[in-house]
Amino acid sequence: MILKPDFIIPFGVNKGHMVADIYQYLPTYIEWLIDFVPEFEIDIKNFEKLPNPTIHNKVEIRTKKALKYQLNFALHTKDQLT
Repeated sequence: MILKPDFIIPFGVNKGHMVADIYQYLPTYIEWLIDFVPEFEIDIKNFEKLPNPTIHNKVEIRTKKALKYQLNFALHTKDQLT
């Protein structure tokens, strides 16, 4: 099934939100869905009509930095234990 921007996400953290809204504020989640959920296909022509995402998700940036820090910490700790 090819989804349009007005499709409401029925699962996950963004349950109940339209795909267009998620695309606007968290486009990387849409990319993740496309990559990892086989049933998730979007109608490219309708998405091209949407405005470009307006917010680069600062939470996502912090999360990536936190994950990188945690990974570095874990690797450093592992090196000290061996």
